[in-house]
Amino acid sequence: MRAALFGPVSADDEAMGGVAETAIFTQWMHAIASFPNVHYARWPRGEVDLVHVRSDQRGLFGATEIKWSDRYFRNPEALKGLIAFAQENKLAEGVGATTRTQSGETVVQGVRIVHEPCALACYRIGRNAVEHRRIFDELGLRLESGVGAV
Repeated sequence: MRAALFGPVSADDEAMGGVAETAIFTQWMHAIASFPNVHYARWPRGEVDLVHVRSDQRGLFGATEIKWSDRYFRNPEALKGLIAFAQENKLAEGVGATTRTQSGETVVQGVRIVHEPCALACYRIGRNAVEHRRIFDELGLRLESGVGAV
């Protein structure tokens, strides 16, 4: 849609950061019936693109920062908002950051960050949503759109 409105974007274009965020958010929107508790967090000194809230609303189980750059894999300390959020919410695990091409793990100030390429994240989110729906269908259960209730 972005290309139709504004013209094509190359992988090195400045706009790719927004395109990557849109792609990943869009995958989550398709998966929202299966995984309804995904939010954005912002506070005066930072923000986190995706915050995963437990289905029982009793805390968090993950946070992800969406980036279209390998810079944060090489310099994960620059993910200040994500690290601060993880520390404040005691998320030593379940913390992630997307990249352009790099996969791996880093540890910053006691926070383990799993890095994966944006394309792989989009695939994984979509695959998990389809698999989750298949299991519900096989069990004869019903997912309610936007609620995730059975």
